[in-house]
Amino acid sequence: SLSKCVYVYDFNIEEKQQAEINLLYDYVKDPSESTVLIFSYPTLSYNPKKSAKWKKCISLFEKQGNTIELAHRSNYELQKFLIKEADKNGCLLNKQNATKLIEYVGNDLTSLLSEISKLTSYAENQNEITGNMIEDIVPKGTETTVFILSNEIVSGNYQNAYKYMDVLFNNKEEPVAILSALAGVYIDMYRVMCAINSGRGEKAPAEYG
Repeated sequence: SLSKCVYVYDFNIEEKQQAEINLLYDYVKDPSESTVLIFSYPTLSYNPKKSAKWKKCISLFEKQGNTIELAHRSNYELQKFLIKEADKNGCLLNKQNATKLIEYVGNDLTSLLSEISKLTSYAENQNEITGNMIEDIVPKGTETTVFILSNEIVSGNYQNAYKYMDVLFNNKEEPVAILSALAGVYIDMYRVMCAINSGRGEKAPAEYG
């Protein structure tokens, strides 16, 4: 019977020495019957069609076991999922607030489920997850917070801007990192302004990544 499970996280075959790769291949060709070996890639992106190493690796894994692609859900799919999860817990969540939650948390399903659980418990007596609840209790990533901060500065809402600066400092974010992210937002706005002034339209910068 199986007695061991080995979990390998984001093993990047492109960065490994050939000797190390050969050891892996030798094991996969003759694996231990008492061990389950799992390779997981939650954050590393790769394209086997453009890499001989990845193509060979996946082909070998498929001969000895199974491979499956669990792609990230689109924002639309995540939105529907969050609304359904809120409904399961007896709470209403509209599309606008589902989108806000995704913007703040990201597309990681585990994190989103955790926040939905927290929000539905918080909203138990009101039976609805409101935008204010999301604003108050959902933690925001540095880039999201800086983006909101820049909007508040541009809009002249300096009191709110100071509030978001406090959030960043309380999270012990480095001032240089905050300034860098803030500069990036202003550069993006400058690009849009230049595109509009040139007659290309505000969506033109997206064509250049």
